[in-house]
Amino acid sequence: MLDMLGKMKELQQRMQVAKDQLQTQRLMGSAAGGNVRVVCNGEKRVISIEIADDFYAQLSKMEVLNFIVQATNDASAQADIEMQKIYKDATGGLLPNIPGL
Repeated sequence: MLDMLGKMKELQQRMQVAKDQLQTQRLMGSAAGGNVRVVCNGEKRVISIEIADDFYAQLSKMEVLNFIVQATNDASAQADIEMQKIYKDATGGLLPNIPGL
């Protein structure tokens, strides 16, 4: 029983470290050949949106917004990959191999 409590405490500490790592990660998504870039952290919070100066002048507002959505989704997908990797590393050896965790 004490061994299980020790493992749970270690897991809790590792998960906190993983959460801290995710907050400091910076992941970029892009669209329109890199003319639209969105940066988010590992928790999928948008940090910045950049649009090339000469790019948006050529397009309608709706087209630009669509590219922003695409770049945001790309950054979010990058964050998902990073989140899985970090949490897998954090729980390695402490949890049984349960699908989906």
